[in-house]
Amino acid sequence: MENTTKGKMTYQDEKAILMYLSELYCKAQTIAELYRREENRETNMIKYRQQTAVIELIDRTISSITPTARFIIIHAYIRKDGNDWYIPYYARSTYYRLKKAAVHEFSQVFQKLRD
Repeated sequence: MENTTKGKMTYQDEKAILMYLSELYCKAQTIAELYRREENRETNMIKYRQQTAVIELIDRTISSITPTARFIIIHAYIRKDGNDWYIPYYARSTYYRLKKAAVHEFSQVFQKLRD
């Protein structure tokens, strides 16, 4: 997925990773809640900690990006508010420009926090 000529990821690569991470985030929240509710905590504690580690990393990434990027990432990728959620907030061209910047910013911050 990495562009070998430049050594940088393309917007499409960053977007695909963000989409994957947002799916992983939502699933991890559900799974962590199920493990938290189960009575046999010792058996599931390792699995619970793995899920919460994913959640915490993505939460830290989201809280570390700019407010505009955070707003767009949450609505477009975490909550998945549909294709036209941005209309009350942005002109179409402005939204797509900000969305591209938000995806890039998320990717950069995630890579720094992950390492």
